[in-house]
Amino acid sequence: MKLNKQNICIFLIIIFHIVGLIGFVFFDETGIFRNLTPWHLCFMSLLLIVSQPEKNIGFYSFLAISILAGLAIEYVGVHNSSVFGAYIYGETLGFKIAGVPLVKGINWFLVSFSTGMLVSSFGFKNILIKGFVGASLMVFLDLFIEPVAIKYDYWNWISGNIPMQNYYAWYVFSFLFMLAFFLIPFKKNNLVGVIMFITQLMFFIVLSV
Repeated sequence: MKLNKQNICIFLIIIFHIVGLIGFVFFDETGIFRNLTPWHLCFMSLLLIVSQPEKNIGFYSFLAISILAGLAIEYVGVHNSSVFGAYIYGETLGFKIAGVPLVKGINWFLVSFSTGMLVSSFGFKNILIKGFVGASLMVFLDLFIEPVAIKYDYWNWISGNIPMQNYYAWYVFSFLFMLAFFLIPFKKNNLVGVIMFITQLMFFIVLSV
């Protein structure tokens, strides 16, 4: 395999998730790996940015929009239970402003960007189909994130149960993020994003069982 920037990023994504998985499964009592979660998300997002070919104003626009919109959504969600349901963030995701970890904005970019790149690889032409497929994949990923998030104090639901309302809201917002991804002009052929989605999905599937 030719050693280029994308291959290095793919290698790092896989290795970091394998190490993280081992840490969460076998060394959770130390709390070390859990406390590294915000830094892990930042580093994974940095790999997506570095690996993106021909970065232009459209790419940076999507980066900024997804982070800022993600933070805005989370702020409203935390302070208004009619959006996702009543929930609060724990300490695992790090520094918070108004009850929202700043890394959540970065995570919205990471998930929507990697999902968009995966959908791009399917070859759909219609933007609405891309949006529906992408939103479905994001909600599918969230099905496995939720039990892990509760177990490791990412966030907690006040009722003790994950409300269906959460998934409905996730689908709506995910669909809007997918529309933004495909409408904003920038290269949509980043294999690193595809690997990121698949690796994260496998990571959360294993931790959720």
